[in-house]
Amino acid sequence: MNKTTFLFSTLLSLILSVNEVHSQWTKQTSPTTSDLEALYFINATTGFTTSGDVGRLYKTVDGGVTWTANGNYSSRDIWFVDANIGFASSTVASSSGTMKKTTDGGTTWTKITAPNSSSYLGVSATSATNAYFINTEDKVIKTTDGGTSVTSYTIPLTTPASHNLTDIFFINATTGYLTANNGQVFKTTNSGTSWTSLSTVPLGSGFNSLYFIDAMTGYVAGSSGKVIKTTDGGATWVDKSITGIIAINAIKFFDANVGLAVGLSGKIFMTNNGGDTWTEQASGTTQHLWNVFFLNSSSAIVVGDAGTILKNNAVLGQEEFIPKASFSLSPNPLTNVSVLSIQNVNDFSSLELEVYDITGKLIKRNTIKSEQYLLNKSEFTSGIYFLKIKKGNKVFETLKLVVQ
Repeated sequence: MNKTTFLFSTLLSLILSVNEVHSQWTKQTSPTTSDLEALYFINATTGFTTSGDVGRLYKTVDGGVTWTANGNYSSRDIWFVDANIGFASSTVASSSGTMKKTTDGGTTWTKITAPNSSSYLGVSATSATNAYFINTEDKVIKTTDGGTSVTSYTIPLTTPASHNLTDIFFINATTGYLTANNGQVFKTTNSGTSWTSLSTVPLGSGFNSLYFIDAMTGYVAGSSGKVIKTTDGGATWVDKSITGIIAINAIKFFDANVGLAVGLSGKIFMTNNGGDTWTEQASGTTQHLWNVFFLNSSSAIVVGDAGTILKNNAVLGQEEFIPKASFSLSPNPLTNVSVLSIQNVNDFSSLELEVYDITGKLIKRNTIKSEQYLLNKSEFTSGIYFLKIKKGNKVFETLKLVVQ
């Protein structure tokens, strides 16, 4: 259901205060009256949604304000690696296939031969060649060559006859998660070769959606407003459920604090404290909502039944407003020295840099005192790192650093 690009490429434009954020959801002109479910943005302006009813993919290049038809394919879920390469899954079995790949931004699609005739419910890709699909036979279908060939893995659901896999999300090339509507969550750390059921997950609610903001912190959501959160890569979970909602169909987070959950009957809930509290927002519709995607910290797109497309432009609380701050890292990958550049920050007091490795371990913390901060190769071993720029408990930005 919910797919999204890994969060770390998006610039943080606004930092929300702990005050309530009052949001305005505006209905956008839709290209269809059919139900919309899949949703994916490759940046703040360019994104895709699909209608399974009529088998069309729609594209926007202005942040969801207008949409145009861009290819024929009935899709339940989509995931784009870049502006051209994407993967899609479909519940509709036909000659066009239930798994497909595009290399031209969704205009044309190439069929990936499926190992069975099941409906395909979700997809997550880690590169232009590596992608994972889930189907209604409790299987994960993996390709490592862009769809030329596939391998199938069966997930050991405790009640396979009456329950399905519902969502899949990889946080990097090796580590991914699965949810099922019987309340199980599975994890792989070897690129899908094997999957382990996480026994610490509190059962009792069917799960529809999952999202991880980094290697350690993730959320799973589903029926009866159930939301659970992990901060240790799935080892333990805490309850962050939402009251007053029947079912959550999709959950997304922009950063460690700001998140949205959408569900049946037009329900939209927002948190700005990492899920500790949720505030219901007026969506202006009673249509079932199926997906949400952040464009930036103050704006998001929601899609749902009857061609519903909503866009949010937040109005901040009146007390705290931190002007636009921008952060860049160059060169990246780091081969000798890289420079973290910071703009539109007037007050550097208490501004800190935290560096985490791919496992989520904090390996470096330092104070940022000026517009430029130097990172030396001698401080790191080769690998992938995540840089968090913080002031107190507020995260300004998270950047991905590759060290060669």
